[in-house]
Amino acid sequence: MYQLILCEKATGIVLELDGKTRYHAGENNKRPSFSFDNLLEAENKAYDLINVNSDLEIAIYDCNWEYIKTITKE
Repeated sequence: MYQLILCEKATGIVLELDGKTRYHAGENNKRPSFSFDNLLEAENKAYDLINVNSDLEIAIYDCNWEYIKTITKE
């Protein structure tokens, strides 16, 4: 399982899944993330999202929330 976390490219602030609203952690809130069964699916979704909104950077984590990589548009 792989997770995508959306962030503002300029600040690194975590965003909600809409890619626009800043995430504010609360008592019952989990990090907003997209989940995928394999890394290729996760990367493809990240590139699709970046192509729509170049102001995003997207971090990919594994099932243990270990950082894999960040995808951003140059």
